[in-house]
Amino acid sequence: MRSAFTAFAYGLLLTGFATFVSWAIALRGFGNLYYLGQLLPIFMTLYLLLAWIIHLKKTAFLQPSRLRQREDTSLGQRRHNSGEYLPEQKVFEGELVQKLSLHNENGLLPGRPADEDSATEQSTCPPALILVWSACQLAALATVLYNLFGIGATYFR
Repeated sequence: MRSAFTAFAYGLLLTGFATFVSWAIALRGFGNLYYLGQLLPIFMTLYLLLAWIIHLKKTAFLQPSRLRQREDTSLGQRRHNSGEYLPEQKVFEGELVQKLSLHNENGLLPGRPADEDSATEQSTCPPALILVWSACQLAALATVLYNLFGIGATYFR
């Protein structure tokens, strides 16, 4: 819940930026407020496209299939998609301690220090969520400007 509120608040910053840039381009560049109603949905589309690209990058969809590796469960060795066995990867000491530490459903067992990385992960907000919130805010703003004030409805005013 806190992450959604944080994303909404950061989304307001992106919405304000898109609104200011759209307003400046519409009045200073084109000389007509009509273009504000056209530029806000363009920013909304760009934000959604950027959020989708970030999501695809996190899910490893954009990596070429020849570079992806899969686990061979029968032998426990990593194998490339071409069937060639790859050498074992070295594990750093911090990763090994993290893998070997005992966890319960709430995190570390009582008496063990909390991990600093997990605390920072919970306090940060995913950028894709911020972009989606900003796109929703821009859609609402463009709708209100169109319906209440007629901005973007008619070219000559």
